[in-house]
Amino acid sequence: MKRAFFLAACLAAAAACRAFLQKSAESIVIVTIDTFRADHVGAYGSRAGATPGIDVFAREGILFENAITPAPMTLPAHTSILSGYFPFRTGVRVNGTDRVSETIPLLAPQLADRGFATAAFVSSLVLRKESGIGRGFSLFDDQFAANAGKSERDFLVERRGEETVDRALEWIGQRRAKGEKFFVWVHLYEPHAPYEPPPAYRQRFAGREYDGEIAYDDECFTKLLAGLDPGSTVVLLAGDHGESLGEHGEETHGVLLYDATIRVPLILRLPAKRLAGRRGGRRGSVPALRRASRTRPRGFLRVGLRRRLARLVSDARVTALGPQVH
Repeated sequence: MKRAFFLAACLAAAAACRAFLQKSAESIVIVTIDTFRADHVGAYGSRAGATPGIDVFAREGILFENAITPAPMTLPAHTSILSGYFPFRTGVRVNGTDRVSETIPLLAPQLADRGFATAAFVSSLVLRKESGIGRGFSLFDDQFAANAGKSERDFLVERRGEETVDRALEWIGQRRAKGEKFFVWVHLYEPHAPYEPPPAYRQRFAGREYDGEIAYDDECFTKLLAGLDPGSTVVLLAGDHGESLGEHGEETHGVLLYDATIRVPLILRLPAKRLAGRRGGRRGSVPALRRASRTRPRGFLRVGLRRRLARLVSDARVTALGPQVH
């Protein structure tokens, strides 16, 4: 079975965003959920009942059936999402020690140059501004309320998605009140180990705490969507990588490259819910992406990638740009 390679799908989504921005879109929102397996989402076939909000969102947008992350680690994967480059090009291969170089083009600076207000709200210090991933965002919110007044050695490494979303909604509301177009990246971290969902979700998903964490983030994501104008906003939802959950002898992620850790959700909702219900991965299922790929978004897609992208999405099967990863 052909697979839709995650990075190529993101490039297709970016091209589509460019095309629709020229018509009616005023803003772009990217939401990434950390450690998020595709097969734990209802729209991808799960029966866990953890994602009612995301399932509705999938029906309103374009769902990529076989999206594959370029790296099963948080910082390397997000660097690829926001740059369009593979880890071997970005040089970011591990969390903590690697840093995004100033020479790597990122999406936020380019959108800022086009007049977008830019902001990012992250839920883990793995993605703190010092990693270099915050370049181009006029606001990069990695200050957690629980860490106020503490020394860095005592910092919590994550915050609840509700805090992240509330801060994002406050900023978005200010931009909308001023009539400004904006680019926002919101990162949610709950499904990452350890799996400690809030009490109501722990009770509902007893023995399935990973799904409980996903269910909590589903609610956070739904709350965020309620604060957006669907008629003028492009929204992209993606997992950065998955989680082994004990499969193949791996408890979490970062070592093995099976579907459990590399196959992730990827769903794009266009303004006014255009192309709602389409599923990328079937021949001819997303014909508009081919047209979108011809818009030649200067400075974002390199010429070679642009040409490849046009071929890849011509039959809506976004295949690997490099060797297949299994």
